[in-house]
Amino acid sequence: MQLIKSIILISSIFFLLGCNQSDIKQEIFKKTNTSTKTDNKPSNNDTLLVDDSCAVFIIADSLQINKRKQESGESFYEGVGDYMFYLNESQHFLDSVKLKTVRCEGKKFLQFTNHKNYTETINLKNPDELWQIYFFKPSAKAYKVDMALIDEAYSKYFVQ
Repeated sequence: MQLIKSIILISSIFFLLGCNQSDIKQEIFKKTNTSTKTDNKPSNNDTLLVDDSCAVFIIADSLQINKRKQESGESFYEGVGDYMFYLNESQHFLDSVKLKTVRCEGKKFLQFTNHKNYTETINLKNPDELWQIYFFKPSAKAYKVDMALIDEAYSKYFVQ
């Protein structure tokens, strides 16, 4: 039973990632970070750099998923189903409004830089949620989205 649930989880993740119909750029590298690599400082290899308007989908890696699965037990799969549903709905909505989406996978940091060179760095090593979405535009700070209210969040952040 555990094997079947694991296969369903992995299949759902790959299905969701493959459903993206928009033109996805895996990474946006317009700025470089010359800081020395340590466990607490981002470097280009472990950081997704974003400086253009988009929605960033943060996708947990297998180690983070396994850790959370051990912590949560059987209830883990109930939560995964909800996340997959809302990620899928979010992707469809963002495709409909033609907002560029970027997937952040296998990175330790996510760094947003606005047009005033203000930099905001998010540590992804121990996320509070395995799957997250952030909105970003160069004229504002990044905004963590409630996936269940993606349309309202989009209007509040991008349309106002």
